[in-house]
Amino acid sequence: MSVGETAKYAGARSKTYQIPETGEGLNSSITQLPKANSTRLDEFETWLDERREKAHPYPLQHTWSHRSARKRFARAKDVDRYFWGAGKEFTTVLLTRTADESPAGLLEQSESLHPRAYKAKRRRLLKSLSDDYAGVSCMAPKYDLPMPNSTVLSHVHEAYWIEGHHSAEAFEPLIEKHDEKVPGATGGHISVEHHSPETYPCLTPQSEADEIRGSTTALAYELAENLPLMNVATDAADLHDMRALEWCATLSAGSDGDHSTRGVRRWLPFGEFGEYADTVKEGLWFKAKRDYRRTMRDDDLNHPWLTPQPVDESESTSHSISQRAESAFIEAVAQFASKSDV
Repeated sequence: MSVGETAKYAGARSKTYQIPETGEGLNSSITQLPKANSTRLDEFETWLDERREKAHPYPLQHTWSHRSARKRFARAKDVDRYFWGAGKEFTTVLLTRTADESPAGLLEQSESLHPRAYKAKRRRLLKSLSDDYAGVSCMAPKYDLPMPNSTVLSHVHEAYWIEGHHSAEAFEPLIEKHDEKVPGATGGHISVEHHSPETYPCLTPQSEADEIRGSTTALAYELAENLPLMNVATDAADLHDMRALEWCATLSAGSDGDHSTRGVRRWLPFGEFGEYADTVKEGLWFKAKRDYRRTMRDDDLNHPWLTPQPVDESESTSHSISQRAESAFIEAVAQFASKSDV
């Protein structure tokens, strides 16, 4: 089994955000809270409605959709699988940072959580520990769930995958830099787990996709617990708690008040996160293509779909793919699409 350890700091908890399941544990006063900024919320809900109308009947793709949250979760799991596949010892780290005493409003408090000095310190520290690392910073809402009138703030979870064996104390300088540079900082929490090829798989597969692509550590699931849109059917408009919707609307509007622009970024990959996630995903695509080719007749293998064609080809081929092979191709692509964001 993996070995875990934690380092705690005053004013911080490892899990600071949770949305209850539909119809369970919901106080009626929560869903009827007065809107803190009715104009901003109304504009956000109108923007979400417009996106739904434009996307229908296709799945929503924008950053405030359930599908977007699932894709982020999937990429975190693929980074995890990359490190398992490397066959080396590695450490997973979850570092949580809070700023509950910030005097600023929600937008300013959220923007202040990523000062340049902190990001520079993080980059230097991780590189000093290993050249092979990947990470992502995930911003999430923070409020007291049983208290419907509590103020919503932002906090940050940072996930690191890093080659080698590293203790929680190795990451303490990041908490110190956070306390130094972030207004109203209230400390943080660090937890680490150590993994080696002998400990795989760390988790029992949670889904059919895990059966195909491989198990992961708990780190990606801990990130998913802090993606509010993992708990909705379609998009942010389905959130149960008005405070969570207020948080989404504020960060979506950003400093320019325009929901069509980026707003405050909540998901910030760094290190080799993007490259490693792409490597695993592309590997699955090649596997699907290989499995498809194995279902084809010999004459189908020469079809231009699978054979490189000269760029100056002047005549189209009269060769047609068999119905059986075409059906197998469609099924393989559909399977790949359904598994790529789980």
